Amino acid sequence: MNKNEAFQVYSQLLKDGIGVLRNREDQQLTLSHLPEAQSSDQALVNIFRTNSMNTYRKYSEFISDEIIKYERENTALFQLPNLRTLMDIYARFLYLHNNDFSVQERFLKILSYQLLTFHVLGDTAQYDRLIKIHSAHLRNVKPDYPQTWKDFKYQWLRKEDLLIPGWRDVLTEEIIKKSSPRASKIFKGMKREYEKFKYLSELVHGNPFVVHDSTRKRYWLASMSVSVTACFLELIDNEIFHDDKRRDLREWLKRAQESRQFLAEHWQSEREQEQVQTSRLE
Repeated sequence: MNKNEAFQVYSQLLKDGIGVLRNREDQQLTLSHLPEAQSSDQALVNIFRTNSMNTYRKYSEFISDEIIKYERENTALFQLPNLRTLMDIYARFLYLHNNDFSVQERFLKILSYQLLTFHVLGDTAQYDRLIKIHSAHLRNVKPDYPQTWKDFKYQWLRKEDLLIPGWRDVLTEEIIKKSSPRASKIFKGMKREYEKFKYLSELVHGNPFVVHDSTRKRYWLASMSVSVTACFLELIDNEIFHDDKRRDLREWLKRAQESRQFLAEHWQSEREQEQVQTSRLE
């Protein structure tokens, strides 16, 4: 198997993982229509879950097609912001479901996240619409919650612990292993893997002093999109459906473990070739 064939295997693996995610998305929609899911708290949590899965799936579908465009290898660099998007979605989902929050606490954090988004964007119409929907419920669960555009302050959200932390505070090796133990065993060295986040963040923000190695970025795009998807899927099964033995995910993770070796071998081969070429130039 040559390098491009290895990337095709990973592309198909990601597509199949997207199929598992679509199944979970459909199941989440079914849960959303149950009578017990109609409370204000649970309804907003379900919207967050469904929209997160849907957005993650769409970005993953795009990445799965980009991985195999080997005729333009340098384009992998420009797909890294999409990989960062997957990590941001996963990090928010992980924070809200890996902690022992009540449904009401999740509701307040998700609502604050929505309102803060509209406030930052200066979208008063969407802000007022959302406040109007939840105004009565807020008076019951948190009477001091600011309901006007003028009174809504970032500092107040931070003081009340209603902010969702960024990925730097959430995606730690300890937290990932706890929430996705099977995926963590397959993608060993999660600490090294997620140390790349800092480097990736600098690339995404256009740091001109970060070296652009296109081949390495393509490996990152392939391996990290699959590893993040594996962790995301296991988190969903463990924390939402409370079932860690689903056959489709179990079989997909087994294939991920087998396929990971293919990509690792080719990555090592690439590095050895680079070292040989470098030594010849010295």
